[in-house]
Amino acid sequence: MSALILSYRSLVLICILLYLRCILRYKFVFEIQARRNYATYNYTKLHNQIFSYKEMSSNIQVTRICQFCRGEFTARTTVTKYCSHRCASMAYKARHRGTKVETSNAETVQTLSAPVIELQTKDFLTVAEVCRLLNVSRWTLARAIKDERLKAVRLGKRIVIKRSDVDRLFN
Repeated sequence: MSALILSYRSLVLICILLYLRCILRYKFVFEIQARRNYATYNYTKLHNQIFSYKEMSSNIQVTRICQFCRGEFTARTTVTKYCSHRCASMAYKARHRGTKVETSNAETVQTLSAPVIELQTKDFLTVAEVCRLLNVSRWTLARAIKDERLKAVRLGKRIVIKRSDVDRLFN
């Protein structure tokens, strides 16, 4: 029981020692942080001195006009086209978008003209195929057949028109 009872003086002494221990630990951590920051600062300073743009082998400065934004800028080489990375990226995207649009337009034209090319190779056409080829309605084609401007032959339930007769219609 006597071992557990501490005097007031010894209790104060223990508290002071714990407090000093915490202060010293905090001071040590703070010193380590300060050393790291100083080392990082020195490394950055050294890196900037070594790789400085002010110490280039060629110190030319050419006034150019950006090909994207049309703004004036000072270039360090004679082949620079854009004033910034952003303008270069935007110009690349515009070029890339243009080629995609051209490719898409070519595919669309090919898709639209494929049925017409296929119909031009056939010797005999149905009413629907002649309508697609001439870009007219079924009723317009029926009137042309009725007025005998276009010759047609009925084979069972299907009406067949000669390709040469369709070509002769425009001569």
